[in-house]
Amino acid sequence: MAQGCMAGKGADAEPGAAASHMARCVGRISAIFLLISIAACSGVRDGAGTRTSIELPGRWDPITSADADLTLAKTLPIDAASFHRRTDIPQQIEDYYSYDGSEGIRGYVVTMRIPDGALSEDIMLEMRQARLFDALIRDQPEATQYQLQIGTISFFRRDHPHTVGHYATAPSGNGQQQCFFARIGKLLVEDNKDGSYPGAIDTLVKAVLCGRRVDEGSLVAALNTMDVAQR
Repeated sequence: MAQGCMAGKGADAEPGAAASHMARCVGRISAIFLLISIAACSGVRDGAGTRTSIELPGRWDPITSADADLTLAKTLPIDAASFHRRTDIPQQIEDYYSYDGSEGIRGYVVTMRIPDGALSEDIMLEMRQARLFDALIRDQPEATQYQLQIGTISFFRRDHPHTVGHYATAPSGNGQQQCFFARIGKLLVEDNKDGSYPGAIDTLVKAVLCGRRVDEGSLVAALNTMDVAQR
């Protein structure tokens, strides 16, 4: 378990405080799966050997775009082939969008949000570090599969105190493919910053999308303006 996640769980802890602390710890552990361990998950390949999706830890059930937690399901410039929701961690909402190449793009978007609190400050600080993002995308299977030429790493809205993360679009060695990588953290519920640290975030998104032509501008705009979907 991550350092600091044992504090506040003893018999002397207030029940409400212990529950709140545990929710934050679960969020941190899942965030580590989402942002780091996902790179090591085994891929699913089609008959031509092309990686079409990833295997995620935990239990996931099919949902529709109308059920998706964030507005990204409607505002991204390409339509996902399928949506799934993680159901084994009730303290947070995790969705997975899969892109199968039917619109010229293969890859995925994974979203995770804590409805009633902020993610740990450690996660937010990690999200600020461009070198960690660079290492993450170089470790993705797509980097080897397409012999990507990874260059400039760009920041998401550095002027906003509750937005952190980076993105990059890398061409393949033969120039026939592009891959867009993004990792962004945002605060989508204002109340979740109360009593938390400066720059608190409650939402994380990771995107890996590859095709002959990737519209970086539209993807970045959708990520920058995403919000909780209204029901």
